[in-house]
Amino acid sequence: MTDEALGSRAMRADAMESVTCGYLSLVVVGLTVQAITGAWWIDAVTLLGVVWFLVQKGREAWIGECHC
Repeated sequence: MTDEALGSRAMRADAMESVTCGYLSLVVVGLTVQAITGAWWIDAVTLLGVVWFLVQKGREAWIGECHC
């Protein structure tokens, strides 16, 4: 049974949190690549990607267009 069938906003929010945690794991990948290559800017690029995703999802939630 899906969250749409249940009509549960809490379940959709929990699913979105799981997706967000997946994107936050990109920070670990960025830090690993930075440690291996020594390129200081890789961490900032991965964080900008995560911030872009979080702002996009926050705007959707704010105006009620979340399609998760």
